[in-house]
Amino acid sequence: MPAHKSAGRALLAALLSVLASVAMLLALIAGSVTTLTGSGFAGRALRVVEAGPLRSTVISTVTDHVLAVTGNQATVTPIVTQAVGEALSSPVVNAEIDAAARSLQSQLESGQTGVLRLTLPDVGPKLGRLVAGRSPQLAAILDRIGTVQVVDIPLPPAASTAGRDLALLGRDSTLAIVLCVVLAGGALLISPSRWGTLQGLGIGAIASGLIAVGVYLVGGNLVTGSFSLPLAQTAARAAWDSYLGGLEPAGLTLAGAGLAALVLGGVGRLLFER
Repeated sequence: MPAHKSAGRALLAALLSVLASVAMLLALIAGSVTTLTGSGFAGRALRVVEAGPLRSTVISTVTDHVLAVTGNQATVTPIVTQAVGEALSSPVVNAEIDAAARSLQSQLESGQTGVLRLTLPDVGPKLGRLVAGRSPQLAAILDRIGTVQVVDIPLPPAASTAGRDLALLGRDSTLAIVLCVVLAGGALLISPSRWGTLQGLGIGAIASGLIAVGVYLVGGNLVTGSFSLPLAQTAARAAWDSYLGGLEPAGLTLAGAGLAALVLGGVGRLLFER
């Protein structure tokens, strides 16, 4: 093959490899958002509430509300705190958090939400049933408590727009994956050095994976930093983790696959292209 044709094919293969790497990154982000349709988003939000810093915030907020109603009696504080912690693990309260998360997801996707909100409807009677055996008097007071609003934070316009944009990107995840496969396959097909191109695709996958991890980490810090109050920062971080918490492990997985492709391409060049 003439040298100029080989060089042209190598240049085109390199260009397709770069475009495939960009498609990898878009597919990775879109895929992370797409996996949070329906129960996925709500399930991750529930795990964040159960295990993350938001759990302490929820317990503290609900406990303070209950103690304000009961007259802030020191004798009932341990009972209420324990009951609130148990309530967060109960199926009934989990169902309410699930419903709130689904509603928030729908609002984020539409770009119509201006508030990050978490409420626990009729939480008083649920707590009352948990403490009835230890303090019937406290249970009677708790039965009169209705909905407790745990988080109610205005969202910056940029946050609402970002949520809508991510949702739109998630709808195009299949297209991004197909585009990535076509571009990578085309690069390998026309390349005069397929093992070398495989190495290039591996480098692209490593870069895309690490960039995805960076987007998750830096984006989370930017979102959290846009709020000044500690409660708002905790809630914003929980929402970010619920929406894109899978991007970090997915990015590391892609980077690992890219490293494997890089090594395989290097071995192939040594064995077959000498």
